[in-house]
Amino acid sequence: MIPARQRSSRRSAWLRCLTAGLSATVRGVLRCADGRGGVRMDDGTPRHMTTSRAQMLDLLTLEEALGDDRLVLVLEPMRATQPGASSMAEALVRVIDADGVARRPGRYLVAAERFGRMKQIDICICEALLRHLDESPHSVQGRVSINLSADTVRDAAARRELMARLKAAPAVAASLTVEITETAALGDLTQAVGLIEQLKAAGCHVALDDFGAGFSNFAYLKHLPVDYLKIDGKLVRDMLRSTVDTAIVRSLITLCSTLRIGSVAEYVHSDALVSALTAMGADYLQGEAVSPAIDTGAVVRG
Repeated sequence: MIPARQRSSRRSAWLRCLTAGLSATVRGVLRCADGRGGVRMDDGTPRHMTTSRAQMLDLLTLEEALGDDRLVLVLEPMRATQPGASSMAEALVRVIDADGVARRPGRYLVAAERFGRMKQIDICICEALLRHLDESPHSVQGRVSINLSADTVRDAAARRELMARLKAAPAVAASLTVEITETAALGDLTQAVGLIEQLKAAGCHVALDDFGAGFSNFAYLKHLPVDYLKIDGKLVRDMLRSTVDTAIVRSLITLCSTLRIGSVAEYVHSDALVSALTAMGADYLQGEAVSPAIDTGAVVRG
């Protein structure tokens, strides 16, 4: 657990850096004032600079949410299609806005990754989940999965910090499934295998996330000792309108069965998809048609 004083110091340092950048942004906007209470939309600023400013604001919003206890954990259940199979859920985060509405954090996490903050965010989320499972062990049935960003997977110091957290809570770690994206795993296969072996030694299961999102090479799957494969949601979401996506999803489910890896279909948003995927033999289904995310009451702190 990071002491409150240290959390405050870290947050202050980040806010100082961000404020300096935002001040420059504000000055740029003021220079574009048209003298009639408006702002000229085209000030000649390159589009990539405008994007950077927007992402800086998103990161500031995320940092403020962390500091104000407005980054919270939710659990999205995964439904087993086979009788007797253990239940699972994925731990996700939501940002509580000024109106008290829980927002999906996609754009804020993209900004965190852009500015090199995602490794720290991963550790904060891991700490929050471990704390929640330790304090409320009966609030969750079955395994709970947590995502690791590509930055964490590739950074030796971040991996060591993660493993230290897991080893300090072995009973809780044994109920976790750690999700690593296909892209992160392919970036350095040897490194990925080493991390997977460490995680499994700590009692965790491992899932390969977003499989099929890139230029997937099925052959390397036999070299990754993962327990689950999560089929990329974009393939699942559109498969009833695309015979190609249907064929890919079916082949992945068959491959998982052959390799004795659990298959998880994400973005399941309709009863028609539930029926089709169940008929194909997918082991778990996740998405709006299965269950909405459930609030845990747990807060992620920076």
